[in-house]
Amino acid sequence: MHLDVVALSSCQCILPGRPVSSDPILLVGNYLPDRQVSMQRYAELVVQSLRLLEVPARLVRPEPILSCWFPARSRAFRWAGFLDKLVLFPLRLLWIVHRPGRTRPALVHILDQGNGVYLPLIQCRPHLLTLHDLISLRAGTGQPSTHPSPRFSLYQWINAWCLRRCRHLLCVSEASRHDALALWQLAPKRLTLLPNPIDPFFLVPDLKRHPALPLHYWLHVGSSAWYKNRSMILRIHAELLDRGLRIPLLLIGEPLNAQETDLIARLGSGESITALSDDDDSLVRSAYARAEGLIFPSLEEGFGWPVLEAMAQGCPVYCSNRPPLTELVAELGVTIDPLDPLAAACTIEADWRDQAARSQRREPAKRRAASYNLKTYGSELKTLYAAIAGLPL
Repeated sequence: MHLDVVALSSCQCILPGRPVSSDPILLVGNYLPDRQVSMQRYAELVVQSLRLLEVPARLVRPEPILSCWFPARSRAFRWAGFLDKLVLFPLRLLWIVHRPGRTRPALVHILDQGNGVYLPLIQCRPHLLTLHDLISLRAGTGQPSTHPSPRFSLYQWINAWCLRRCRHLLCVSEASRHDALALWQLAPKRLTLLPNPIDPFFLVPDLKRHPALPLHYWLHVGSSAWYKNRSMILRIHAELLDRGLRIPLLLIGEPLNAQETDLIARLGSGESITALSDDDDSLVRSAYARAEGLIFPSLEEGFGWPVLEAMAQGCPVYCSNRPPLTELVAELGVTIDPLDPLAAACTIEADWRDQAARSQRREPAKRRAASYNLKTYGSELKTLYAAIAGLPL
């Protein structure tokens, strides 16, 4: 991991062994009904990493107060959710941060760039925001994007205006840092690179095959979001079948959508594909540990947890030749063109037939994944907090 705090020169003298502050760090998480699984996991990992180092922290998030009165996914539910997030929670956040006569947070950490609209409420306090990616923001503000159907979003425009004025951005990858620098021409000193930690559950060897798993399979873990490029996985798999590698494909994530189902029918590969919508961690870890390889041809990512989780379980990784995935795998994975199914299939087949090379990468990949651990992450995050807020460690 790398922590760049060169420009945070306001840091006071640091005394090892002391907590950041008797005042808690305030962590601002995401609205649970939005079902942003990766952002919920990130919040949990930040809390765990700080707890390991005895840094007092409090996690708050918008509560489903009005939305709970309406059927899920209805239009009324959606609008009530906007009020929960953009009216009720800002009032609560203002009270927590500015309430008179009581201890205020030593620092406020907004955990997702999608919540940049809260930044004006906390500008008077030491703060930072985690920048995972700019995928939605670029698509919603007319910036160059690979989104298949970008559409202007007033929310994203306002969010972008707030983000570019944030004093400190924590970037989870060099790719997200580069995007922010290129989009907003920010001073590099305002951006710190600190890669995400891996969930410690995936660092534990999986000793028992999950009963839902097939005997042999290629693996993909992820949603049907456009940038996950799941249709390309289906095409790559069809090419592998045509080349004589009769290994089934296992998809773990959202159920197949209509377009994907139609594509499978056209490719004639339906009998070789299993889709599981159960995203239980025990199933996913077991799937990594026994897969012939993880095929991950994403078009864009902020970080790429599945790649790191697969490496931790000794699973060969075949991922896009685009950052930030190339940052994670380095020379320990095989990169493919996410837009060329035939070339990708040829690359995967060649590597699969070289079992010696695959075996040689396994242990180094495990060690690399293990370096993204909670204790290391928490230590660097604690140092960053201290530098931003001018607090002793």
